Amino acid sequence: MPIRIVVVDKASVPVVLCEVCQQRIDSAKDGNVDWRAVDTSEPQFTHKGCSAAFRNGQSYVHKSMELIAFVEGLASLLPPAPKKERQ
Repeated sequence: MPIRIVVVDKASVPVVLCEVCQQRIDSAKDGNVDWRAVDTSEPQFTHKGCSAAFRNGQSYVHKSMELIAFVEGLASLLPPAPKKERQ
């Protein structure tokens, strides 16, 4: 799974890399998540423009979703953020 931690302006930040071109997916709106349709498998991340080439290069049937939907699904698993106290 091509999720990496990189340092940007002295801060560690997560980035997602495309399985096809190995370039960073800068916006969740620009990416897809693919996985094997026959079983539970690791997600494969691609740019929307690289997604068809990735699927055509594999010997199994894929399912996919937009990366933004994947991120929103992960976020829905988090507990609500605590409310900040007013000063």
